[in-house]
Amino acid sequence: MHDADAEKIQMRPVETRWGRVAMALPFVLLVISATRQVSSLDIGFHLRGGEYILDGNGWPGNDTFTYTCRERPYIDTSWGYQVMVASAQRMAGAAGIVGMHVALLVAAFGFVALTCRTAGADAWSTAAYLLAGAVACEMRYEARPELLSLCYMAALIYVCTRYAVGKRTPLWVLPVLFLLWGNSHSFFVVGWGILGLFFVTVLVGERRIDTRFLMWAGAAVLVCLVNPYGYRGVLFPLSLLTRFDQSNVFAQSIGELCSPFSLRVTPQMPFFPEAPIYTFRVLAALSVVSWVPLWRERRYRDIALSAVFLIISSKMLRNMPLFVVAMLPGLAAGIPIAAIVERLWVGRRAVPAVVMACMALVVGVRGLRTMHNATYIDDRLAQRFGTGWSRLEQPVDAAEFMKRVKLPGPMFNHLNYGGYLMWAQPEPVFIDGRLEVIGESFYLEYLKILNDAGEFAAATKKYGFRSVILPHAIAPTLLISLMNNTAWRLAYVDHLAAIFVKSDADAMRFVDPGLATILGERPEAPTFADLPGLGGRARRTGLANWFHGVTSRYEYPREEYQRALFHFIRGDMPAAERLFARVIDRTEGAHYEVYLNLGSVLWRQGRKDEARKCYRIVLDDDAGNALAQKRVNESGG
Repeated sequence: MHDADAEKIQMRPVETRWGRVAMALPFVLLVISATRQVSSLDIGFHLRGGEYILDGNGWPGNDTFTYTCRERPYIDTSWGYQVMVASAQRMAGAAGIVGMHVALLVAAFGFVALTCRTAGADAWSTAAYLLAGAVACEMRYEARPELLSLCYMAALIYVCTRYAVGKRTPLWVLPVLFLLWGNSHSFFVVGWGILGLFFVTVLVGERRIDTRFLMWAGAAVLVCLVNPYGYRGVLFPLSLLTRFDQSNVFAQSIGELCSPFSLRVTPQMPFFPEAPIYTFRVLAALSVVSWVPLWRERRYRDIALSAVFLIISSKMLRNMPLFVVAMLPGLAAGIPIAAIVERLWVGRRAVPAVVMACMALVVGVRGLRTMHNATYIDDRLAQRFGTGWSRLEQPVDAAEFMKRVKLPGPMFNHLNYGGYLMWAQPEPVFIDGRLEVIGESFYLEYLKILNDAGEFAAATKKYGFRSVILPHAIAPTLLISLMNNTAWRLAYVDHLAAIFVKSDADAMRFVDPGLATILGERPEAPTFADLPGLGGRARRTGLANWFHGVTSRYEYPREEYQRALFHFIRGDMPAAERLFARVIDRTEGAHYEVYLNLGSVLWRQGRKDEARKCYRIVLDDDAGNALAQKRVNESGG
């Protein structure tokens, strides 16, 4: 395989010391952005699977981690990743998990950088596009096997690109790469597609069959059969293609399966990570524009990679990094930023100063805001900078309580908690996030149990539930139903989870001694008139709030906010009022949704004049908020 214009590809003469510094800047932001507490809802079942193998039990067969799906086959295509992450956790705990995934991301983007340079892109353009790509992929910087796939994919494209431009390339690396990939994650089938694209673009562009590449590519495909499940392990990823269909129940209810082009601010979703999404959209548009110069230079492989992965990534959020890795080399070569700056500016000497200044500003500001947690809090995400377990996402405290009191099973659990609980406590769980194991019919059954009291009662008879754990903020229907059901007793509450046990003779054994204190809490709080924006000091909003995230650690007492929601749901308005007031005071009134909740609390207590003041603040920040508009009008405001 050899491009017709390979001899024409020349490295731009900007390989200065500053060019190498610029190449390092994206990796600085990458490391900062990826150094976040372990919050992936799937990491628990990956740890459980890895430990199962490390403990000498062989590879999983039928599912043994739930008590509801024991007869179902579990084809664990991620077993290699699971062994890696379980080993990292055993060696260094949560910090080991974080460090492992940071290293995978650095390696993946390192291969992308090498591919850009091999394809003829200059250092400054490579660095600038890498930085944009690092921002665009931020939403997926979690402890998940797809990051290992991203690394394999970037390495594959680098190897194939070296061969395509005529550099000496050991193609025997391909089957070795796929032997590892095929035993690490189901995305290895994406690699097959990449091999096919490289072969077909030569066949079409040069009208010849590259037999050497075809031989090694065929070996790379066949070697994937060398896995614990044989041909079933190879065919299994193809069964997951139904998730691309937007009519699929998983695609309709799971956020990572929605399209990045469909996300927009709505009353139901007033916040989402705008910087990554809009950066991705800009890169997508630029990649389409780059097809014109790439076509002129007969760079068909770059056009094919960009087009195919643009289609794949447009289907769901989780595929955005695949597009970035696939299209960046072509984009950097097709639309060279350095050349554009030279034409628009005084000349070549301006390139380092302009590009370096812009990149340093982005890395410095976004890096600081990330380390101060401002980027996460402004997007209303529970992620936080650090290397520990995320107590804002994972039921860490609840799992410790369950182990301590030996909570009885069978247990009904929310899907979000299934992965962590199957690893952190000994009892098998009802459901977890392995969608390929639970299947669509059981997932629909779960949704009915979660949202209908009659279905829950029927499921209790069917499965014999003796305990229940759920996140009270996102499962209020079942929470209220259980609190009003004498057959169940509230045993434990924290900022995330509520645990119920059957009301039998042994129920008191499992009740947290501190529960009464939590249910009766009346924390000290500022008076209504002293709150920011309500008669006290001014609110911290707009640019002042944004710059605060650059200069200082951003505080958002999410635990108090979550406990306030719990009290609001269960009808304890005085407790909810005090906690919401404390959150507003501690955040200097930066977040209007807290005023919205405080207004609802006051409204329920008949204090409509005070509620109206809260709703007016909401309308200052969100003029289209339907509830605030309705309540202000109802109160005569």
